[in-house]
Amino acid sequence: MRGLCRTTLAVTFVVILSSCGGDQYDSHRLQQQITVDGNSLDWNNIPLEFLEDQPMVIGFANDDSVLYATFRFTDAALARKIHFRGVIVWLNSDNSETKSFGLRYHRFFAGSPPEHRTGGEIESQPITLDGKFMVVQGDMKLSTDMEYFPGVGAAAGQDKNLYVFEFAVPFKYLAADHQPFSRDKIGLGIEIGALTGDERSAMRKEMGERGNDQSTRGMRSGGGRPGMWEGRGSRLDRESEEIWMTVNLAK
Repeated sequence: MRGLCRTTLAVTFVVILSSCGGDQYDSHRLQQQITVDGNSLDWNNIPLEFLEDQPMVIGFANDDSVLYATFRFTDAALARKIHFRGVIVWLNSDNSETKSFGLRYHRFFAGSPPEHRTGGEIESQPITLDGKFMVVQGDMKLSTDMEYFPGVGAAAGQDKNLYVFEFAVPFKYLAADHQPFSRDKIGLGIEIGALTGDERSAMRKEMGERGNDQSTRGMRSGGGRPGMWEGRGSRLDRESEEIWMTVNLAK
């Protein structure tokens, strides 16, 4: 049991360390209402996990029908990356790396996003988390408005240098073939820089279908464990910056 530390998050970003397990995270029984609004206060009494190898804190809570999840961080470079490239939180009922149901945060740009136009991060541009959330199903990342999925919620917010993402997903959307959900573990992945087929086609057209794109940088920061955020492929196909974990549901 290593690589992670348990935290209690007060109004200020206070981290208290204790031990917890590898790439497995415990969801906690929901004791009070969580409003999915990008505000961290609802999570003050819920134990959170600090990813020691990555600049991020995550937390989970559930009742009998809904999983709530949050991830938050103070790293401005990570906020900028997510803001320009988007992020998908994937969930599945078979505790695997299956990309079957996800919630995607992204922004709309005329042409390719600014990062792709400049060939790197825009270090001086201020970040306001004003992207849109949509549901994606399957690895093709076809997006659907959340209004078609009652009970699903997602929000982003920020308080000074703290960036917060929150999600709510009813278990029924993770059940295979619309059968009753009866699992005690969920596979969850965080994927940064995921493009839809239409976005990739538009960018290839704009870039002239370059055949010698340079490999991307992995999302590794100071002393990070190799492979947690691993970039593979061309600048255009930045789909492999992702981490996966197991969430143990509370009974």
